[in-house]
Amino acid sequence: MKIKIFYSWQSDIKAASNRTLIQNALEGAAKDIRDDDSIEIEPVVDRDTFGVPGSPDIGSTIFSKIDNCDIFVADVTIVNKLQQARPTPNPNVLIELGYALKSKGDNRTILVLNSACGNPELLPFDLRQKRILTYGSAIDSTNRAKERALLRNQLCKAISLIVQSIVETPLKSNPVILSIDYKKIKIESKRHDYQLQVELKNDGTNNISEWHVDVVFPTTLLNPLVTYALAVPERSDHKNTLFRSNQDTHPGVIYPGDKKIVMSIDYYINTNTYRIRQDLFQNKVSAISYVHGQQVANIEKEVSELQMF
Repeated sequence: MKIKIFYSWQSDIKAASNRTLIQNALEGAAKDIRDDDSIEIEPVVDRDTFGVPGSPDIGSTIFSKIDNCDIFVADVTIVNKLQQARPTPNPNVLIELGYALKSKGDNRTILVLNSACGNPELLPFDLRQKRILTYGSAIDSTNRAKERALLRNQLCKAISLIVQSIVETPLKSNPVILSIDYKKIKIESKRHDYQLQVELKNDGTNNISEWHVDVVFPTTLLNPLVTYALAVPERSDHKNTLFRSNQDTHPGVIYPGDKKIVMSIDYYINTNTYRIRQDLFQNKVSAISYVHGQQVANIEKEVSELQMF
């Protein structure tokens, strides 16, 4: 099971004390979790526009990555302690943190602070009440191994707790309502064309960012002349075809309260076939939805329920 961790960094403080140190500690913590044979978890650390081709808009790319991540990590170190101004973390980090708190919530957010640049008491009121992971690495330090190891251990524990909550309570944080229905496309004397529509609704309070839906449909009823909108055929034989849709194909993140068509499949019913082969219409169409690799909902209907004569 892959867990996406987004890291919001700042460059106001020397990189060796903050950006690079936190990045290395975070990647080390991810490795420790990957190497733990007791859990099948693969944490992946992401940041800014890393891995995005071309010249993407930075802001929208970051917000999209936050929506799609499982855990958000922010460097809230005070960046202006020596100035004659109110102490504050980096403004861009604060914007991203505010967005993440709305998108992910407190239970998926980790805050990190370098106390050598200012204690947590200097943070804005809404932040200093939260749990903060602290380490102390002076800007002029020549040996940061101890602090990096300390932070790595703290991050490993914090990430593991969040991962445990994701694995153990996917239905509580991401309840899903799955439904399948059909609509008529074209009606002719000897052939009726339909479209199967699979809908997901997020009935929970957290974004559903990693999901996929599998649909098994009778092969003989599929329309070979059209592209299966929002559906990718994964496996097929003379009896059934398996289709799959996920967050990378369409429609991406499903926000709380949203319901979206996540798959549509064109099929047809031949009137002669309907009269001669009634057994075909007793075949099942099944849909199963998964969140973070775990099955959360399933539904099954006979073909006879998905046509009209």
